[in-house]
Amino acid sequence: MFNTKLPLQKIFAYFFIGFISFLLIIFFVGTDIISSFGGRSVDPNVVAVVNGQKINRVDYFRYSQRFREQDIQGKEMMILDNLIAEILFYQRAKQMGIEPTEGRVMRFIRGYFKDKNTGTFDEETFKDYLQKTRTSIADFYRNTYKEVVSDEFRRLIQMGFALTQSDIRTEYAFLQSNCQVQYAFIDMEEYRKRVSASVTVTEQELKAAMEKNRERFSDEATNRRVTKEKLEEEKFSATASSLLEKINAMAKKGESFAQAAALLGARTGVTPVFTLGEPVKQGTAGDPVLTQLEKAPNFIDECIFTAPQKTSRVLVTPGGIAVITPLQLQLAAGEPSDSDYNRISDRLSRVIFDSAYNRMIGSLREEAKIVKKLKTD
Repeated sequence: MFNTKLPLQKIFAYFFIGFISFLLIIFFVGTDIISSFGGRSVDPNVVAVVNGQKINRVDYFRYSQRFREQDIQGKEMMILDNLIAEILFYQRAKQMGIEPTEGRVMRFIRGYFKDKNTGTFDEETFKDYLQKTRTSIADFYRNTYKEVVSDEFRRLIQMGFALTQSDIRTEYAFLQSNCQVQYAFIDMEEYRKRVSASVTVTEQELKAAMEKNRERFSDEATNRRVTKEKLEEEKFSATASSLLEKINAMAKKGESFAQAAALLGARTGVTPVFTLGEPVKQGTAGDPVLTQLEKAPNFIDECIFTAPQKTSRVLVTPGGIAVITPLQLQLAAGEPSDSDYNRISDRLSRVIFDSAYNRMIGSLREEAKIVKKLKTD
């Protein structure tokens, strides 16, 4: 209890000291507290923080110039995600102990600003670049150093790829191929409607499942909705899996495409002639099937190994289910020329690297502490 005999001045002094102490605590500690609840106190010039490394608006703007010709929805966040991926890659390279020499960095800079006619360093172009991007020489060297670190790490990864002559010859045969298939395709939503009766959840099934979930949901309506959706999805997955297993069994037995198409209950069509490994061209205006087929992971294998008039295994696409049978398949014979060999080797190396890079970045993202502060509105 307060001593009511204390002079008013002392009470006011205690209050004032306490208030000042409170402000000091907020000043020194508040940043961490607020940051932990969304990071709103981060410097407004910072668009993201990656494992403690800040990305400021200037660096973001310079990086975004690579994409200035692109006009896509969500472009700003896509650019930030790409920049974060490059920073994660650079951080891992540094962890691996990659340290390029100053000479290596300077050679990289001289090569970037090399005069096409004389092959020497073009100082005027270099100065013009610094002026247009508002970059100091120190900042440019720092950014180039990071780029060289990442480039050397990229080369180390690519050195681990073991492309054989057989790989390149096979790819050459694909690139020179002519292929055409007949398909039977059913849209996933259409299939859901067709089997809706068989995936209906009975009241008895619903009540039994809800009883198990009562500890998770205090609200009865939420429990009912979530449980019903889960049961319906489980029944649908079981029904679809059963269909896929039946068709794959038919393919293994060498049964006809017509039989599989009938079981699938799908509409049929024919693709235009296309090259294996390249996008299937749109044959009929507005027909989405042709762009769906190539997205199935086993599409090329089924084109090559399915016998004419026989059914392939099931192709699961982002939008539906399909089976195919080849109408024509011609693979190139002979050896690739030296230029074709090198071109194919470079392309396959890039494909393999991109796959390895995406897996690495996915893993690094999961481990990283990333805070995004970019405002896109």
